[in-house]
Amino acid sequence: MGKTRLALRVAADVAHTFTGGVRLVELGDVHDAWKLIGTLAESLALEITAPSLDDLTEHLAAQRALLVFDNCEHLVDDVAVVVGKLLRVCPDLRILATSRECLGIGGEATLALRPLATPDCHCPSSPSGLPSYEAVALFADRASAAVPGFGITEDNQFAVVKICQRLEGLPLPIELAARRLRALSAQQILEHLDDPCCFLTLGSRGAPARQQSLRSSLDWSYDLCSAAERCLWEVLSIFEDGFDLDAAEAVCAGYATSGELLDVLTSLINKSIITPEQTRGLVRYRMLATVRHYGLDKLRATDRHTTVLHRYRDWFIKLALHADACWLGSRQVELIDRLARERANLYAVMSACLDEPRDAPCGLRIAIALRRFWVTRGLLDEGRHWLSHARAHQLPGRSFAQVTALCAESTLAGLQGRSREAFDLLAEARRFAALNLDPGVGQLVLRAEAEVSLATDDATAAAALFEITLEAIDASGDDTARLEALTGLGRALGHNGDLESAATYLQEALVISDAHGESVNRAVAHTALAAISETGAPTRAAHHLEVALHLTRQLRSPVLAADLLHIAANLTADRHAERAAVLFEAAAAWQHRVGRIPTGAPANLDDVRARTTLRLGEREQSQAQQRGRRFSLDQAVAYALGEQPDRDERCTRSGDLLTPREWQVAQLIRQGSTNKAIAETLVISQRTAQGHVERILNKLGFTSRVHVAAWLTEREAVDPEAVLEVGWRGR
Repeated sequence: MGKTRLALRVAADVAHTFTGGVRLVELGDVHDAWKLIGTLAESLALEITAPSLDDLTEHLAAQRALLVFDNCEHLVDDVAVVVGKLLRVCPDLRILATSRECLGIGGEATLALRPLATPDCHCPSSPSGLPSYEAVALFADRASAAVPGFGITEDNQFAVVKICQRLEGLPLPIELAARRLRALSAQQILEHLDDPCCFLTLGSRGAPARQQSLRSSLDWSYDLCSAAERCLWEVLSIFEDGFDLDAAEAVCAGYATSGELLDVLTSLINKSIITPEQTRGLVRYRMLATVRHYGLDKLRATDRHTTVLHRYRDWFIKLALHADACWLGSRQVELIDRLARERANLYAVMSACLDEPRDAPCGLRIAIALRRFWVTRGLLDEGRHWLSHARAHQLPGRSFAQVTALCAESTLAGLQGRSREAFDLLAEARRFAALNLDPGVGQLVLRAEAEVSLATDDATAAAALFEITLEAIDASGDDTARLEALTGLGRALGHNGDLESAATYLQEALVISDAHGESVNRAVAHTALAAISETGAPTRAAHHLEVALHLTRQLRSPVLAADLLHIAANLTADRHAERAAVLFEAAAAWQHRVGRIPTGAPANLDDVRARTTLRLGEREQSQAQQRGRRFSLDQAVAYALGEQPDRDERCTRSGDLLTPREWQVAQLIRQGSTNKAIAETLVISQRTAQGHVERILNKLGFTSRVHVAAWLTEREAVDPEAVLEVGWRGR
């Protein structure tokens, strides 16, 4: 993580405030506790034979000094005793310690180092902005040292970004990867990172042994763990992308009781092996991928591997089936969020099941159980991939599960607007259903055909099919199927212009939905009611729109959000052309992101968009489109609800936040300038530069210089002249 380098830099920056001096106490090569006092005495240049702790405290008692204890983790208990006594006796002494584990003594303030910032998955079109990301800047710096003249170009930027992402912004692996540029290109390095422990081995000869390779560094941490900690490190490595406590308890059963698990988990957190993340009041636990792969290699070498793998598989099969069975209920949003958190784990289990012929039916059951989740979260391509993959691995047959999978896949294809593929899948499902004696199979195909017809804009056929479906469902008593058929029929009738009948069916759907406390179909019904009300009853439409937007925010459903953004844009187009343009573009962007062709758009939508474009100038139209295109899902929903200010208000308010001098500093931050470089450029002291940076972070509510750079770039994209205007006022 670069703890030592950071500590030395901090010590250098504050050295002038310590009249007693700054001393570095290097403990990396001190492996015996009895050598600790002698090492500290050597660092203080004390010429005492067999020094004691009392000798050290007496020497430091009256001094205002700073001691930097570096790499304490393997002697953490002994260092804690020494530091504790020194601080009690020496009032002006300060200690700065680096360790993979906290000392755990009174007065200790910890700074947990996180990985360096890396770009997101969307690589910038130009390499000029990449050095503002810390991980890329480090790679470029070390790469230019290994290969003089190295620079980030259009040709290598993708590989460099992916290297930094794959190595999770960890300084040591990034430095080791950059050293490989002497023999390989950036793309070749990327291709060798499937097993980074074996590949990243060329450390600096001057570095400690534990930093000569990635594996050596991990071995160092592993050797410092107790037997129980090593066991759980290995077992918990089975999780693909983090885990909740209940999943850990299921997989670790037999290796630790619930109480023991929490204790050991806490120890692994303290040792920086596991990282807790809290969101919405829930703590989830993660390992960095490099740490996890190391633990997984260790697990595979033990006799626990098969048992742990089976427990892991069984837990996530149970989770998927439970979510499907309890879909129509008050915990629906909670279950959707859980499935979203566990996507990587669920996919890993599906893949493992499909690789084993005897477990392949379990893989298909998981895929079927996730079908509604994929629609809700707009994961249409993912859903189609897994359903198709799971079907391909089944034994020949015409089972109910095969038909269900075909129907689910056809629905996803219909939502994407791929009508030919959707109806081809339905045709295959019909052939399978004809060979199956279960009457429920035919109803399943009928419902899928109705959904596909509606998704591909054949509302007349969809309405007829949903009516037939409802008659068949009434006899079965399936509330989930009835609710989905009612919302489907209401939407289809609304598209056909039968607004009164549509509203009747949609209101009936809301009654069932409210009775069960579910959210998905309730949001769908309110969305459809908003669509059919927007022309004749805009006030009623606005009410349904607001309810649906709030539900969609909880569900985080881009499919619904895209439809709602279109409706919101249409409602506001005649009064606020710029706002409508932003919403239209946001809707189009989210439809594109989920690979979906919108359905149910008002017939006059193109005319409304054309009028909006005419009312705005070219510049305003372009700015509105750029803004809408950049919205996250939460930002788009918030904007549609009127919770975000319009562009002019936002730009004025944010522009007034920073003084002209702070704007200059912000521009230099974006260029990757350090405080020292900022000071030299603006001819001010380094301390003044640091003060400007801290005020900018506080004013904008950011914690990282990277966020300032990203904010500035986004602001200029929304209003390219804003920064120039501020700069002119400053001059």
